[in-house]
Parts: sequence; C-alpha cells; structure tokens
Amino acid sequence: MTENIFDKFKIYFQELSSNDIFTFFNAVRIKDLGVLKYISDMYPALKIQLILDNGPHNLEGISAFVDLIGERLERVIVSSQLSKDSLISYAKQVKIPLEILVLGRIMLFYTPRKLLSFIEDLRAQRESELEGKYVEANSEESFHNDFQIIENIHGTIMFYPKDLCLLSYVDYFCNNIDLINIRIDLREDNKINLLKDILIYLGRHFDKNDDNYVNNELLENIKRKYKKTVIRGHIEGNKTDLIFKKLKNHHLNASKKQSDSAYIGRVLETEKSNYIVVMIENKNALVKLGDRIKIINPLGKEILFDIKKMEKIDNNQCVEIAKYNDLILLQFSKGVSPGSLVYFSIFL
Repeated sequence: MTENIFDKFKIYFQELSSNDIFTFFNAVRIKDLGVLKYISDMYPALKIQLILDNGPHNLEGISAFVDLIGERLERVIVSSQLSKDSLISYAKQVKIPLEILVLGRIMLFYTPRKLLSFIEDLRAQRESELEGKYVEANSEESFHNDFQIIENIHGTIMFYPKDLCLLSYVDYFCNNIDLINIRIDLREDNKINLLKDILIYLGRHFDKNDDNYVNNELLENIKRKYKKTVIRGHIEGNKTDLIFKKLKNHHLNASKKQSDSAYIGRVLETEKSNYIVVMIENKNALVKLGDRIKIINPLGKEILFDIKKMEKIDNNQCVEIAKYNDLILLQFSKGVSPGSLVYFSIFL
C-alpha cells in the first residue's frame, strides 16, 4: 500500500472495529507487510492468515514469518511453485496449515504503478473505467501469447496465459487435510457457475464406493466448461532450473558424463602461443609431468597432447605433480579455449 491508501485503510478498519464487525470473521488475510505490522500492534485479538504466494518460497523465509506472528497465525498461503513434497515437508516443520491455489489464474507480476495508463488508446480513460478490465499482451522473447494484464486501483497485475488446475490431485490433498488447505478462484468470467460441479467432484472423493471413472469424467467435464487451457504447474516438482542446463554447451555437457576418474578439471584461461590455465577439480586426480591428456573444447573438438611442462600459477615454479584445487600452467595447444574440459586420455 501507498501511504495515502494506508491512511484510508486505517480509518476504515477503525470503523469496523468500533461496530464489532470483526466478530463475524474468522481471521484477516494479509499480504502487505506494513498492514501486518499495523494489525499486529493495534488489533492483537485478530487471527491472521498470511499471504506469501509471491513472498519467500523457502522454508527459512516462511518459518521466519511464522515465528514473528506467533500463535495468532492460523494459516500461510504459499506459492503455487512449490511441489507436493515441499508442501508436506514445510507444513510438518512449520506446524501451521498451508494453503495453495488449486484452480485459478497464476499471477506472474505485480506493481503498484499504473502501467496500462501509458498505453496510448487507454490514456484518456478514467481510473474507474479500467477497474476489472484487461489487455492481452504477447511476449517477444518466448512463444507464449495472451498474457492478461489488468490495471485497477491497486496497480497493474500480469497473469500467465494458462490457469492452474490441481483438481486431479484432490486425493493427495484429502489425505493431508490437516496440513494443506486448498483454494479455488472462480472470480474471472463468471466461472462461479462451475462451483456446483466442483463441489460434487470434491465430495465424491470422500465416498470410498465411488467409481474412479465417474470422477475422471466429472473432472474432464469441469475442464471443458472452464473454457481455458489449464496446467498442473510445479506440483510434481519445480523444474524451472532445467532451462539453465539447456543454455549450457551441449558438447561440454555430453563430454562431462564420461568417467569421473578420467576427469581432471577445466581450462580457465589461455594466452596464445604461451600457456593454458587449468583448474584441477577432481579430488582424486593426480596430474604428473609426462601424462597424456585430452581436452574437449566448447565446439566438441578433442585435443590430445602430453604434458611437457607444468608450472604453479602463483610462483611460476616448475612442478612434476599437481593435485586437487591446484591452478597450473600447461603448454599452449591450438584449439583450446576457456571452458574446455580436461581428461586423462588413458580412460577415454
């Protein structure tokens, strides 16, 4: 919240408090940390459900908030990027029920700034006219299209083109009902009409005599009525870091799969016609003067040669043996470049 909005919020909250409205609510759900501090100080009797769906995703961060709020904390709303194994592990350790989105839009980005107001054809519209409306944007850096971008009184929010649907995992959530709460978001495009079908689907999972085929049929019917592509997200495991492996040179990835006993280390630097700098990364490697080595460069080319000269980089002293963590200078060889991998050739 900005200060202006926060001042209005405090007045509104004080009015609710004076009229005993709080007695009708189980808890207050809080996302803004400034509001968390205010509620904690001014209304100690109120139970809190903390929204961390775009906050810390690790156990240490979540636990810090749990410890900070204490016994008043009823629930923590966590990110949909967590896997089911992480959810159970976290819930058992923080000893506070977690909540995860099971059906609804996936928020990618939020800012209090009014970004759509900079678009020429929307600039003249009043703020009230932008409430609840959105534009669709395409990515110039990926194949994804139709990102929903909404501007309202809170700022600008960006959603993923596909929605999250974890209804097929309802048995898993039912088996861990004391640890994990589920949230279904049907606010968009009158999707509230699906509520009856969803409740029937959920209810039949508590009926042990129900036919699984009927449940599958119900789920497929819900997906058809949902009229939007859905994904299961990271429930089986967060693999977003796999893209970094794809960015790495495939020649080097493939070559490093060879026997660990053959691997020596990596070329860090070269100076044409003078030397190459090698870091010995294998704890068991013992490199000796006269050894035959093979170097695989980023293009996949293999360079084979015998070590005729070996020096320590810190004092330029000639040595006959080098071991783990040593930085050594070897004679220059054409085709070797930084990032190349070094192996004992006898194992290849």
